[in-house]
Amino acid sequence: MNRWALIADVHGNAAALDAVLRDLEDIAVRQLILMGDYALFGPRPRECCDRLQELAATGAVALLGNTDQYVRDDPRKHPAAEVIGWTRDEIGPDNLAWFGSLAFEHRIEAGDGNEGGGGGALLVHATPTDVEGIWDDHTPEDGARRLLGDAHADLIVYGHIHVVRAGAVGAQRVQSIGAVGFPFDGDPRAAYAILERTDGEWKLEHRRVTYDHESVAREIEQQAQQWAGQRAERIRAARPIPFPGRR
Repeated sequence: MNRWALIADVHGNAAALDAVLRDLEDIAVRQLILMGDYALFGPRPRECCDRLQELAATGAVALLGNTDQYVRDDPRKHPAAEVIGWTRDEIGPDNLAWFGSLAFEHRIEAGDGNEGGGGGALLVHATPTDVEGIWDDHTPEDGARRLLGDAHADLIVYGHIHVVRAGAVGAQRVQSIGAVGFPFDGDPRAAYAILERTDGEWKLEHRRVTYDHESVAREIEQQAQQWAGQRAERIRAARPIPFPGRR
Protein backbone atom coordinates (compact mmCIF):
# COMPACT_ATOMS: atom_id res chain seq x y z
CA MET A 1 0.00 0.00 0.00
CA ASN A 2 1.47 3.33 -1.05
CA ARG A 3 -0.92 5.86 0.50
CA TRP A 4 -0.55 7.93 3.67
CA ALA A 5 -3.16 10.14 5.38
CA LEU A 6 -1.93 13.61 6.37
CA ILE A 7 -3.65 15.66 9.09
CA ALA A 8 -2.48 19.14 10.11
CA ASP A 9 -3.69 22.09 12.16
CA VAL A 10 -6.43 20.53 14.27
CA HIS A 11 -6.19 23.41 16.78
CA GLY A 12 -8.47 21.97 19.44
CA ASN A 13 -11.41 21.49 17.06
CA ALA A 14 -12.60 18.03 18.10
CA ALA A 15 -15.71 18.06 15.90
CA ALA A 16 -13.60 18.66 12.78
CA LEU A 17 -11.08 16.01 13.83
CA ASP A 18 -13.81 13.43 14.41
CA ALA A 19 -15.29 14.18 10.99
CA VAL A 20 -11.93 13.63 9.30
CA LEU A 21 -11.27 10.39 11.18
CA ARG A 22 -14.72 9.10 10.18
CA ASP A 23 -13.99 9.96 6.57
CA LEU A 24 -10.74 8.02 6.79
CA GLU A 25 -12.52 4.87 7.96
CA ASP A 26 -13.35 4.07 4.32
CA ILE A 27 -9.88 4.85 2.93
CA ALA A 28 -7.08 2.30 3.06
CA VAL A 29 -3.80 3.98 4.02
CA ARG A 30 -0.44 2.67 5.10
CA GLN A 31 -0.03 5.15 7.95
CA LEU A 32 -1.45 8.32 9.47
CA ILE A 33 0.88 11.31 9.73
CA LEU A 34 -0.06 14.04 12.22
CA MET A 35 1.60 17.28 11.13
CA GLY A 36 1.34 19.56 14.14
CA ASP A 37 -0.77 22.27 15.82
CA TYR A 38 -3.08 20.04 17.83
CA ALA A 39 -4.55 22.08 20.68
CA LEU A 40 -4.33 25.88 20.69
CA PHE A 41 -7.31 28.15 19.86
CA GLY A 42 -10.10 25.55 19.66
CA PRO A 43 -12.66 24.77 22.37
CA ARG A 44 -11.69 21.16 23.10
CA PRO A 45 -7.90 20.82 23.21
CA ARG A 46 -7.76 17.90 25.63
CA GLU A 47 -10.21 15.82 23.63
CA CYS A 48 -8.11 16.38 20.51
CA CYS A 49 -4.79 15.64 22.20
CA ASP A 50 -6.05 12.51 23.92
CA ARG A 51 -7.38 11.15 20.62
CA LEU A 52 -4.25 12.03 18.68
CA GLN A 53 -1.97 10.60 21.34
CA GLU A 54 -3.95 7.35 21.14
CA LEU A 55 -3.41 7.31 17.38
CA ALA A 56 0.31 7.93 17.85
CA ALA A 57 0.48 5.05 20.33
CA THR A 58 -0.96 2.72 17.70
CA GLY A 59 1.33 3.68 14.83
CA ALA A 60 0.64 7.22 13.68
CA VAL A 61 3.64 9.54 13.29
CA ALA A 62 3.27 12.85 15.17
CA LEU A 63 5.19 16.04 14.34
CA LEU A 64 5.65 19.23 16.35
CA GLY A 65 3.78 22.37 15.33
CA ASN A 66 4.58 25.95 16.29
CA THR A 67 1.55 26.31 18.56
CA ASP A 68 2.39 22.98 20.23
CA GLN A 69 5.76 24.54 21.02
CA TYR A 70 4.05 27.63 22.49
CA VAL A 71 1.88 25.46 24.73
CA ARG A 72 4.74 23.17 25.72
CA ASP A 73 7.12 25.99 26.61
CA ASP A 74 4.57 28.24 28.39
CA PRO A 75 5.76 31.54 26.86
CA ARG A 76 4.20 33.96 29.34
CA LYS A 77 5.16 36.97 27.24
CA HIS A 78 3.49 35.60 24.09
CA PRO A 79 0.51 37.72 22.95
CA ALA A 80 -1.71 34.62 23.29
CA ALA A 81 -0.50 33.93 26.85
CA GLU A 82 -4.02 33.85 28.30
CA VAL A 83 -5.38 31.20 25.95
CA ILE A 84 -2.06 29.32 26.01
CA GLY A 85 -2.31 29.08 29.79
CA TRP A 86 -5.88 27.81 29.62
CA THR A 87 -4.88 25.26 26.98
CA ARG A 88 -2.00 24.00 29.13
CA ASP A 89 -4.35 23.51 32.06
CA GLU A 90 -6.91 21.77 29.88
CA ILE A 91 -4.64 19.24 28.18
CA GLY A 92 -2.79 18.26 31.37
CA PRO A 93 0.74 17.00 32.08
CA ASP A 94 0.52 13.82 30.02
CA ASN A 95 -0.20 15.71 26.83
CA LEU A 96 2.40 18.37 27.65
CA ALA A 97 4.96 15.58 28.01
CA TRP A 98 3.80 14.16 24.68
CA PHE A 99 4.41 17.53 23.04
CA GLY A 100 7.99 17.30 24.30
CA SER A 101 8.47 14.01 22.44
CA LEU A 102 7.20 15.13 19.03
CA ALA A 103 9.48 14.88 16.00
CA PHE A 104 10.38 17.89 13.86
CA GLU A 105 10.11 16.06 10.53
CA HIS A 106 9.29 12.70 8.97
CA ARG A 107 10.68 11.25 5.76
CA ILE A 108 8.99 8.58 3.66
CA GLU A 109 11.47 6.85 1.38
CA ALA A 110 10.37 6.01 -2.14
CA GLY A 111 10.62 2.29 -1.50
CA ASP A 112 8.37 2.41 1.57
CA GLY A 113 5.32 1.82 -0.60
CA ASN A 114 6.96 -1.07 -2.51
CA GLU A 115 6.84 0.86 -5.75
CA GLY A 116 10.60 1.40 -5.98
CA GLY A 117 12.78 4.05 -7.60
CA GLY A 118 13.11 7.80 -7.17
CA GLY A 119 13.40 9.93 -4.06
CA GLY A 120 11.32 10.32 -0.93
CA ALA A 121 8.80 12.72 0.54
CA LEU A 122 9.69 14.98 3.47
CA LEU A 123 6.90 16.03 5.85
CA VAL A 124 7.20 19.02 8.19
CA HIS A 125 4.77 21.29 9.99
CA ALA A 126 5.99 24.53 8.42
CA THR A 127 9.45 24.39 6.80
CA PRO A 128 12.48 22.08 7.08
CA THR A 129 14.42 24.61 9.19
CA ASP A 130 11.85 26.56 11.24
CA VAL A 131 8.62 25.34 12.86
CA GLU A 132 7.26 28.90 12.56
CA GLY A 133 8.56 29.69 9.08
CA ILE A 134 6.13 30.76 6.36
CA TRP A 135 6.07 29.52 2.79
CA ASP A 136 3.23 31.23 0.96
CA ASP A 137 2.61 33.50 -2.01
CA HIS A 138 4.15 36.47 -0.17
CA THR A 139 7.40 34.82 0.94
CA PRO A 140 10.42 36.40 -0.81
CA GLU A 141 12.52 33.95 -2.80
CA ASP A 142 15.64 34.50 -0.70
CA GLY A 143 13.65 33.98 2.50
CA ALA A 144 12.09 30.81 1.12
CA ARG A 145 15.54 29.44 0.25
CA ARG A 146 16.81 30.15 3.76
CA LEU A 147 13.84 28.28 5.21
CA LEU A 148 14.55 25.36 2.88
CA GLY A 149 18.17 25.08 4.06
CA ASP A 150 19.82 21.99 2.66
CA ALA A 151 16.66 19.86 2.71
CA HIS A 152 15.94 17.82 -0.39
CA ALA A 153 13.22 15.37 -1.39
CA ASP A 154 11.06 14.59 -4.39
CA LEU A 155 8.31 16.48 -2.54
CA ILE A 156 8.23 18.48 0.68
CA VAL A 157 4.77 18.58 2.25
CA TYR A 158 3.80 21.05 4.97
CA GLY A 159 0.79 22.50 6.80
CA HIS A 160 0.89 25.66 8.96
CA ILE A 161 -0.57 28.15 6.46
CA HIS A 162 -4.07 26.55 6.53
CA VAL A 163 -4.49 26.64 2.74
CA VAL A 164 -3.36 24.51 -0.18
CA ARG A 165 -0.39 25.84 -2.11
CA ALA A 166 1.80 24.12 -4.69
CA GLY A 167 5.07 25.48 -6.02
CA ALA A 168 8.82 25.31 -5.79
CA VAL A 169 11.66 26.80 -3.80
CA GLY A 170 14.42 26.92 -6.36
CA ALA A 171 14.32 23.44 -7.90
CA GLN A 172 12.67 21.90 -4.84
CA ARG A 173 9.00 20.99 -5.23
CA VAL A 174 6.88 21.96 -2.19
CA GLN A 175 3.17 21.65 -1.45
CA SER A 176 0.97 22.49 1.53
CA ILE A 177 -2.17 20.82 2.80
CA GLY A 178 -5.25 22.44 4.28
CA ALA A 179 -6.24 22.66 7.95
CA VAL A 180 -8.53 20.31 9.83
CA GLY A 181 -9.63 22.79 12.48
CA PHE A 182 -9.28 26.31 11.07
CA PRO A 183 -9.24 26.43 7.24
CA PHE A 184 -8.27 29.81 5.78
CA ASP A 185 -9.51 29.38 2.19
CA GLY A 186 -13.13 30.46 2.65
CA ASP A 187 -14.43 26.88 2.88
CA PRO A 188 -15.37 25.96 6.50
CA ARG A 189 -15.21 22.21 5.88
CA ALA A 190 -12.35 20.32 7.55
CA ALA A 191 -9.42 19.71 5.21
CA TYR A 192 -6.84 16.94 5.06
CA ALA A 193 -4.88 15.08 2.39
CA ILE A 194 -3.92 11.67 1.08
CA LEU A 195 -0.32 11.34 -0.07
CA GLU A 196 0.21 8.67 -2.71
CA ARG A 197 3.12 7.46 -4.80
CA THR A 198 1.97 6.39 -8.24
CA ASP A 199 4.11 5.62 -11.27
CA GLY A 200 7.21 6.94 -9.51
CA GLU A 201 5.61 10.29 -8.57
CA TRP A 202 4.31 11.70 -5.28
CA LYS A 203 0.79 13.11 -5.53
CA LEU A 204 -1.59 14.74 -3.03
CA GLU A 205 -5.35 14.30 -2.98
CA HIS A 206 -6.97 17.10 -1.00
CA ARG A 207 -10.18 16.13 0.77
CA ARG A 208 -12.91 18.19 2.50
CA VAL A 209 -15.34 16.99 5.15
CA THR A 210 -18.50 18.72 6.36
CA TYR A 211 -19.14 19.08 10.09
CA ASP A 212 -21.18 21.41 12.30
CA HIS A 213 -18.69 24.27 12.35
CA GLU A 214 -21.30 26.73 13.64
CA SER A 215 -21.66 24.79 16.88
CA VAL A 216 -17.88 24.96 17.34
CA ALA A 217 -17.91 28.73 16.78
CA ARG A 218 -20.67 29.12 19.37
CA GLU A 219 -18.77 26.97 21.87
CA ILE A 220 -15.72 29.21 21.51
CA GLU A 221 -17.87 32.29 22.10
CA GLN A 222 -19.49 30.75 25.17
CA GLN A 223 -16.08 30.05 26.70
CA ALA A 224 -15.46 33.82 26.52
CA GLN A 225 -11.70 33.55 26.51
CA GLN A 226 -8.96 35.62 24.88
CA TRP A 227 -9.83 36.54 21.29
CA ALA A 228 -12.98 34.40 21.44
CA GLY A 229 -14.85 36.56 18.92
CA GLN A 230 -12.04 36.49 16.41
CA ARG A 231 -11.47 32.75 16.83
CA ALA A 232 -15.18 32.04 16.35
CA GLU A 233 -15.25 34.21 13.23
CA ARG A 234 -12.25 32.30 11.86
CA ILE A 235 -14.33 29.13 12.10
CA ARG A 236 -17.37 30.71 10.45
CA ALA A 237 -15.61 32.60 7.67
CA ALA A 238 -12.72 30.16 7.22
CA ARG A 239 -10.43 33.19 6.94
CA PRO A 240 -7.42 34.42 8.99
CA ILE A 241 -9.36 37.06 10.94
CA PRO A 242 -6.66 39.17 12.69
CA PHE A 243 -6.32 38.97 16.44
CA PRO A 244 -6.17 42.32 18.31
CA GLY A 245 -2.65 43.71 18.12
CA ARG A 246 -1.62 41.04 15.57
CA ARG A 247 -1.44 41.24 11.79
